[in-house]
Amino acid sequence: MKKRVSLKIFAIVMTALLVFSGSVWAVPVQDNDPVVRGSNPQEYCVITGRVTDVHGVGVADARIEIWDEATMARGWVVTDSNGYYTITGLPAGTYVMKVYPPEGVNLVPAFINDIVVIVGETTTVDVILKEGGIVTPAMATAEPPVVDRVDAFASSSNDFKEQVLALQDLNPKIDPLIEQEMKIRPDEKIPIIIVLKDQHLKDIPERFDVKEAKSLARSSQKSLASSIKQMQAVEMRQHWIINAISVKVPAEEIDEIAARQDVEKVWLDAEIKLIEPVVTPLTDQADYGDENINAHLLWDMGFNGTGINISILDTGIDTTHPDLDEGKVIFEKDFTGEGTTDDLRGHGTHVAGIAAGRYNEAVEVRGVAPNASLLNARVLGQGGYGLTSWIISGIEWSIEQEADILCMSLGMWQKDGTGRDPLSLAVTNAVEEWGVIVVVSAGNRGPGEGTIGSPAVAYGAIAVAASDSEDRIADFSSRGPTRDGRVGIDIAAPGQNIIAPNADWENQADHIHYCGTSMSAPHAAGAVALLLDAFYGDDLRPEDVERALKNSAFDIDYDILEQGAGRLDVLEAYYNLKEGISVDHEWSAGTHLSGTHISKTFTIENKCVNATNVSITKSTGDAGG
Repeated sequence: MKKRVSLKIFAIVMTALLVFSGSVWAVPVQDNDPVVRGSNPQEYCVITGRVTDVHGVGVADARIEIWDEATMARGWVVTDSNGYYTITGLPAGTYVMKVYPPEGVNLVPAFINDIVVIVGETTTVDVILKEGGIVTPAMATAEPPVVDRVDAFASSSNDFKEQVLALQDLNPKIDPLIEQEMKIRPDEKIPIIIVLKDQHLKDIPERFDVKEAKSLARSSQKSLASSIKQMQAVEMRQHWIINAISVKVPAEEIDEIAARQDVEKVWLDAEIKLIEPVVTPLTDQADYGDENINAHLLWDMGFNGTGINISILDTGIDTTHPDLDEGKVIFEKDFTGEGTTDDLRGHGTHVAGIAAGRYNEAVEVRGVAPNASLLNARVLGQGGYGLTSWIISGIEWSIEQEADILCMSLGMWQKDGTGRDPLSLAVTNAVEEWGVIVVVSAGNRGPGEGTIGSPAVAYGAIAVAASDSEDRIADFSSRGPTRDGRVGIDIAAPGQNIIAPNADWENQADHIHYCGTSMSAPHAAGAVALLLDAFYGDDLRPEDVERALKNSAFDIDYDILEQGAGRLDVLEAYYNLKEGISVDHEWSAGTHLSGTHISKTFTIENKCVNATNVSITKSTGDAGG
């Protein structure tokens, strides 16, 4: 029997955004659906459905990509002239689906995760594509396979087993996701991130010297960059927060790059996707999360985030909204190539308002840190997604603009799951080398365990789960542990029915309700801004703040993998920093076999005037909690 060792003192704060885009389940199967590939329904599973626009018109030639979450084996099909599709011959499991409209059609791509299929049963997934996208990816118009089937899935269980074994035999220096991209698009340039072995940050003589970091990176990358320029590569970016180069290269060049002695690993420059919040009617059930975390009590003490800069890495910010105009955003930059810093999705504006929106008397709404300044790093496009390299560039830019806090309500379910992927490494370096506090949403893939993703799994980040006004953890909130045995969740914060600015305020209501861990992360980011304001000049380190948040969190009696240390209480965090007992948070927990001996060392700091007795209690539970 497995036992999980947990210590209900700490939690890790991170938030990942994942979205269900207009998926409709359990719609009757059409008798005339074209079968993509035949199989015995008693041995395999079927996914079928229709892709339509918001008016119910079928979308022809939409490209549907699907992959198995366990093995990352993937393939694609296209819809027929009426928008119908059927995929048969799938082994039982959990799948992820992306739906792209054809080139030139003004529709937004959809992302659907956690599609569970059972042997002998048909799962119907109808997808409604929203209007307003500018989508022209080459992949959306690529020719379908010669054989009308999903290439990544074999026609028998034995063949599929061989496919899984083949994945295990891949080059360890190449991300398995790249191998799948190469099979699907062998004639296209593949977006990759090349991480070098020499991580130069340890050689920087002065902390916060961005110029020196860039110089060291360019010097280390000189040979590799020169070789890449000979490969018909495009869109090359040289990073410095990690020693890495992001670029699009022909598929046949990737093996040569991976073979270089100076290369640690070649990763897919994967799409990072926000999870669409659930929109609820504006009613009296709105949650003013600032009261739940006692932010108003710090306002009464004179602390409101003055002088603190929060960078919102998201879909942009609507700087015309009354809560966010008149200089609230002090710097902004677009990393998507869409040529605007405006919020065309509505997500970033809501997040920004929760963190630092000014007081709106009409609806009595304000952000957690209403006097903090905002940086607008637009790293996600109108479709709600962005490349990993865009987000890494957004982190670098935020540091250059002297951000104190990064708020990231975004993420992906990363197969590695140990904090070693490029985005997680960038977050860790931002915290450990540059002294920036990074708050990330845990994700909306709950309630299962091990559902947090990147960058929530990054070392040093504060991963935030979602709670409601009754201190209940939301079912959708992602859970730990990480794949390397850490708790994964740091704290919980309000994320149900949160009222905040609406980017479409000129046509609709000024404010709107959303649910999601995307809303929880900015509550924590705003709380951190209040603490930095309260202790301005004390040079608080990221680990000091994280430790205070965890040691002061209110235990709402959920498993540590669900709530972390508990629900955020910024007033208690203030007193913990001022005169409390602080316990070092550098520890890990997870699932261990019974009889395993585990040793942990704790550092306890007493900020009180008098001596105080402290006890640390161990708690254990089985895999069910």
